[in-house]
Amino acid sequence: MTIKKIQPIIKSIFIIIFLCHTFSSNAIENRNLAWLSYSNTIKFNQKWSINNEITERLFMSPIAQNQVVYKIKISRTLGEKKLWDISPGIGFSFQSTPQTPYRENTLIIPEIRPQIELNGRQKLSKITFQHRFRLESRFYHHTTVDKKELANGYYYKNLRFRYQFAINIPLFTWKENQKVQLKVADEVHLKFLGKSIDNIFDHNRFSTSITIDVSPSTNIETGYQLWMKENLLSHFFRLGVSQTFKIHSKK
Repeated sequence: MTIKKIQPIIKSIFIIIFLCHTFSSNAIENRNLAWLSYSNTIKFNQKWSINNEITERLFMSPIAQNQVVYKIKISRTLGEKKLWDISPGIGFSFQSTPQTPYRENTLIIPEIRPQIELNGRQKLSKITFQHRFRLESRFYHHTTVDKKELANGYYYKNLRFRYQFAINIPLFTWKENQKVQLKVADEVHLKFLGKSIDNIFDHNRFSTSITIDVSPSTNIETGYQLWMKENLLSHFFRLGVSQTFKIHSKK
């Protein structure tokens, strides 16, 4: 891909980043966090695979835990071209409260998230467009009224619908089939069918990152993500490692 072809895309990315920065300067609260993650995918055959992902989110100043999330899902490709897949799974979240790095006492609140998602991709020349539709139910652990201790059982909070659109742009190939890519994504989160929902909009995530294939089975992704909520912006600086393992032959 030539520089001239990707120049309009790069310009659009910088415009979005500028608008996000302008918006953040007027926000009531800004938070800086680190996002560390590891994921692996085990491919059983051409149709079936299983994916595990664990994420650690930390406040950066001062350093304090924000949230730990673990997800597991089973994927089944759809269609002859295998450009789409459906993936039921479940997630487990452990949220540190209160949500501030300056807290004196911490209560970690567990959450269970059964989910199902539909993933698809489209190619235009060397650029790949990705779509992800995810529906998840959210069940939180009961706490005491003052939120200083956990109580018995879980309660249903709401359903959350998430749609992510992403663009992957190969920058160059530095080894055979090992690429360096630019990824730009945006994901909207909507909540419904729950108690006390006065605003269907939950939050939006815009991200840009560089993905480097360090080996045929491992890549490293580093970048920036902006979470936009009502009266709150969270700036995440991300670093993640992903691996793919195949336990079947190519035949």
